[in-house]
Amino acid sequence: MLRPDHYLALAPAEWPDVDLPDAMRADPASLWRLRLYGYPRSDRWPADTAPLAGLVEADVGLLRTTLR
Repeated sequence: MLRPDHYLALAPAEWPDVDLPDAMRADPASLWRLRLYGYPRSDRWPADTAPLAGLVEADVGLLRTTLR
């Protein structure tokens, strides 16, 4: 939380916990992992977001839209 440019915890914090899994079609039980993951780098956006989507079983396109 002290490094909002590094951790994803703040980006999904704007979404209510009940809405976030639906927004990305993610597994609600694994969504906590998203908050601990490093923020995807803009110069490696596709390469960084694809494994992140797999980590929480989300639709990669919806995850990318949600994070932007």
